[in-house]
Amino acid sequence: MTPSRTTRLERGRNALGPALELVHTGRAPTRAVLTAELGVTRATAGAVAAELEALGLITVDSRPGGAAGAQGRPSHRLAVDAGGP
Repeated sequence: MTPSRTTRLERGRNALGPALELVHTGRAPTRAVLTAELGVTRATAGAVAAELEALGLITVDSRPGGAAGAQGRPSHRLAVDAGGP
C-alpha cells in the first residue's frame, strides 16, 4: 500500500466514531455537512458513511430531496438506523 493510501484509510477509520456522533446528534444531516465537519474529502466521507451503513448504524438516503430552488445535486441524507444496535 502506498503511504498516501494508508493515510487515507487510517483517516477514514479514525473518523467512524466522530461521524457517528455527528449523525446521531443531528449535526450532520447530509453527507456534504459530514464532509465539512470531519474536514475530509468527499470520497472519505462517502466511505465513512458507507461503512457506518454497512454496520447497521446509520441509513444513507441518496434520493433527491433538496429544497425548492436549491442549485446543484442534493447531498445524500444521513440518519441513525432505527433498527440498529
